Amino acid sequence: MVDELGSLSRQGVALADFYRVWLERLLRAVAAPGGCVWQLDEQAGAEVVVESHFPAFLRETEGRRQEQRVRAAAWRSAPHLVEPRRGTAERSCSESPSDGTLAVCTVPACGAKTIVAEILLGSSTIPAVHEGVLRLLEVFREVAVDYHRRRETDDLRRLESDSRRFDQLAVRLHGRLNPLETAYALANDGRAWLGCDRVSVAKVSGGRAKLLAVSGVDLIDPRADEVLRLERLATAVAEGGEPVYWTAGMATDLSPQLDALLQEYVDRIHARSVMLVPLWHRPCDRAVTDPAEKVGVLIAESFAAALDDERFRPRLRQLAGHAETAMGCALEHDQLPLRALQTAAVRLVRGARRRGAFWMALAATLATAVTLLTVVPADFTVEARGMLEPQRRRNIFAPSDGVVERVAAEHGETFAVGDEILTLRNDRLELDHSRVSGEVQTLRARLAAIRAKRSSRGVKDEGRDDERQLAAEEELVGRQIDGLEGQLRVLDAQRAELHVASPLAGTVLTWNAHDLLQDRPVRQGQLLLTLADPSGPWQIELNVPDASVGHVLAARRQDSDELPVTFLLATNPARTYAGWVERIALDTSATQDQTAAARVIARIDANQMDELRPGAGVVARVHCGRRSLGYVWLHPLIDAIRLHVLF
Repeated sequence: MVDELGSLSRQGVALADFYRVWLERLLRAVAAPGGCVWQLDEQAGAEVVVESHFPAFLRETEGRRQEQRVRAAAWRSAPHLVEPRRGTAERSCSESPSDGTLAVCTVPACGAKTIVAEILLGSSTIPAVHEGVLRLLEVFREVAVDYHRRRETDDLRRLESDSRRFDQLAVRLHGRLNPLETAYALANDGRAWLGCDRVSVAKVSGGRAKLLAVSGVDLIDPRADEVLRLERLATAVAEGGEPVYWTAGMATDLSPQLDALLQEYVDRIHARSVMLVPLWHRPCDRAVTDPAEKVGVLIAESFAAALDDERFRPRLRQLAGHAETAMGCALEHDQLPLRALQTAAVRLVRGARRRGAFWMALAATLATAVTLLTVVPADFTVEARGMLEPQRRRNIFAPSDGVVERVAAEHGETFAVGDEILTLRNDRLELDHSRVSGEVQTLRARLAAIRAKRSSRGVKDEGRDDERQLAAEEELVGRQIDGLEGQLRVLDAQRAELHVASPLAGTVLTWNAHDLLQDRPVRQGQLLLTLADPSGPWQIELNVPDASVGHVLAARRQDSDELPVTFLLATNPARTYAGWVERIALDTSATQDQTAAARVIARIDANQMDELRPGAGVVARVHCGRRSLGYVWLHPLIDAIRLHVLF
């Protein structure tokens, strides 16, 4: 029997199938009337994996108590017995809620999950049989442990194989700069990676989606009814900006217009699952604070069966992340000005290299250029991008998990220090507060009863043993009350934190704060609002690339005066403003586009600006003295040679 289970554990069967056979063999071996296998998860709680003739009241009627019983059993790794309840008093979570004995064992599963098996022994089972049941249960437990170990090993191997396949897909995807070739690589290789029936790629231009590639199709008919329907659906999804996941038989919360287009397309192609993900890309010349542009839509479809969301959606999001970069770069390269002229110039230079006169003219030109670049001085500046912001600025974070119940703040509204700006509601906290309050009241009533019993004359006449027992019980209940009152004080403090007050006198910068936060669930530490004092001093916060910050530091060491900064605002690029470097961060951090940069704060004179807008994009140049013209123009190349060739 054990060999049969061991062979089954090596076959990679599903969890429920394995434990169905495992429980059936175990019940037959110990002649037990019934049993149940639970899966305990820290987040999802306890759920039944498989059961056989297990009493319904042990599984369903007291769900909360059953979970407590399973959690209590999970703390003990060795098989053990849970004795039946005795008397009419309320049972604890460590007692069997039935009249029979429960044999329990725990099996560690993958991740934070635990398997708990409960075997209901008959009420007539003699105690001498219990020891044999526990030994047999330990043998079955070892078989289950081996099954989970093999299953975890198979999952790791599968994950490693998927990682290698995706790395190869990413190399093929980013190895092209032609939009059409990139789209076909994404469609064909992406379909194999996702494991669906069809993958399509559409580009978005001028607010309209145009189908570029379909997996397994060499030529697309732009006038085909199916193509037109898909392009209309992709256009609507791109306008919405949110992914759409549709599976037959599942309800959706889409807008009526989008739902109508989706149903129209699904009825035409008879699909079981359709998923559309918008692709966003920020051009290389844009600041990290600038919004990304919609460049396309990735569509995955399944016709034979519905897609497994738990496995498919992470793969689709992973593929979409690389698709955004690949399609964005390809479209950006395709839109370069004079690209055809540049290609013709390259061909012309290649033909001229065959002639000797070209080399002589080239040598003279290079000699003249080198002389000029070495002798002529020029101002050396380092370019950086950043934003304009008030110096006094604070972010408001959620003090705990909850739901935003009231938002008093709106964009542009001014608050004083201590004014309440929003209120959160934490139902779990309120439940805990009610539970602890109820327990305190219960224990106080119990304490009063004990004291009344001690003070009664009849108890005193019963003997000193009863008196000592009541005194000990009174002391224990008093300590429990003190502990619960301490919990109440902590819960009251947490409830007070749900009323968020303004930390400074300033203006709300968050746009559309009421619609964004009202009745929205939030997590502890989540950014809610941003406040700033626009009446105080202003500054610009710059992100100097890590490769250029060394020039700024060297210039600051050589010149004791503050380094000047000239900058222009994205809101008014026609005018240049001046500032001075105030401080430079001691460390280098990653920006939003994952590039290494050092933060530089420059103070400015706010009176020189006509309009001050927090968060306005800034393009600045930090003046680092004078260098030769060649170094000013070619210092990125010179630094790259020093770093990658001479080092």
